[in-house]
Amino acid sequence: MISDLAESRSAPGPGDGAHRSSVVLVVEDEFEIRYSVAEYLRSMGHTVIEAASTADAMTVFTSGMRIDIAFVDFKLPGGLNGLMLAKWLETTHPKLPVLLTSGLTMTIYGFGSDKLRRFVAKPYVFSELAAQIEDMLT
Repeated sequence: MISDLAESRSAPGPGDGAHRSSVVLVVEDEFEIRYSVAEYLRSMGHTVIEAASTADAMTVFTSGMRIDIAFVDFKLPGGLNGLMLAKWLETTHPKLPVLLTSGLTMTIYGFGSDKLRRFVAKPYVFSELAAQIEDMLT
């Protein structure tokens, strides 16, 4: 994770014309899921930063690291769930795409299906997840 952090700080920013991998923040408390998603996205050429909780994710964002998209699980430990994190990001980073996920069968009110805010249900197919991320980044 430390090498990912250093790389994300020095990577070119959006719109600078340089070819770069996108930086994806994966926020998932279940290690096996987080690890699998992160490894798959790395194999697709993305830089991945992992966070196991909302507090960890907020620390990443307040550090000033470049993040191009956040992939956030709904059910997270601590005081804030993934939807609350997504709403915080909408306020603090309004142009940041957020892809929310959950294995719970529910409707997430107030979370759109537009270019910046989407939802994908668990279990998801990695290739479909990657396609959603790519579409949200373009």
